[in-house]
Amino acid sequence: MRELISQEEVDALFEGVGGDSHQPPGPPAAGGGSANWTADGEVRPYVVASEDHIARGPMPALDIVNARFARNLGGGLFNLMGRRPAISAGQVSVQKFSTFIRQFAATTHCNIVAIRPLRGSGLIVCESSLIFAVIDALYGGTGTLQPRIHVSDFSATEQRSIKRLETVITEAYDKAWHGICSLEFVHLRTEVQPQLVNIATPGERVITTSFQLEIGEITGAIHFCFPYATFAPIRDVLTSTTGADFIEVDRRWANVLTREIQAVEVTLVAQLALQGATVAQVLSMKTGDFIRLDAKSQIQATVEGVPVFACRFGTHNAKHAIRIDENLRRDDPNAMGDRHGK
Repeated sequence: MRELISQEEVDALFEGVGGDSHQPPGPPAAGGGSANWTADGEVRPYVVASEDHIARGPMPALDIVNARFARNLGGGLFNLMGRRPAISAGQVSVQKFSTFIRQFAATTHCNIVAIRPLRGSGLIVCESSLIFAVIDALYGGTGTLQPRIHVSDFSATEQRSIKRLETVITEAYDKAWHGICSLEFVHLRTEVQPQLVNIATPGERVITTSFQLEIGEITGAIHFCFPYATFAPIRDVLTSTTGADFIEVDRRWANVLTREIQAVEVTLVAQLALQGATVAQVLSMKTGDFIRLDAKSQIQATVEGVPVFACRFGTHNAKHAIRIDENLRRDDPNAMGDRHGK
């Protein structure tokens, strides 16, 4: 029978198993991570935190949010400055925060927003060309105002105009999330130096989207940046392909459901009085004994143990009856429907 492996190969295998290899061990991996052996026997450090382990799959819900934001922002800017800019939404991308922030100039309007109820902050960057185009259009210009280098050159009136622009952007983005996830974006502060923005570490992965705007002869952009870890609790919502395109509440079905619920028969219980007794007392009862009941002047009528009416016990047309004095669920408009809860 032909020999499959040589004796030298067998010896090499046993040396590897027994740990008696004559090759010197490499240096320990940096950063406390695992190590990979290279072809020349050197150890290559492997740090888990530095690996690109973020899934790059599609985020349908975020695409819908961006499309809605573009429409909402167009209407908001039209109400603000009397003209509707051309807006185009870019692709959603995942990159390092240092890569994202490096693309901006030394002076840029960086708006830090809180993402409630999620933990962490987001970043909305407005390019200087867009800021000056909006200010120029607000005061009757053609949108050709050239950007200034120093933000301190803004007057108090121009600062108020910038605040109005920031409000339009955040409100439009809030509306874009309606029906997909209940998020609120609250403006915290504005930084003009990108290097002072610290919503994430330089190596942390962030989700970014850019929107190009054309106002007059000037083209500017709005950039959104959110830490990937902040959106981790709603990752299933962002990547869902079936529940991303939510619609508004269908009032027709809500009305049908309300009518069906109001037509359900329930048992109304009005307890006149309640008397406690021990087991011994019950066993000692005989024919002719009386059980004393302390009836109250006003009792409660309940449905499945839930108090509904305050009423009084009596007779009507020679039959036992209760007279309703008060609706105990009046303060809850949804307790019995719009028509019957008044």
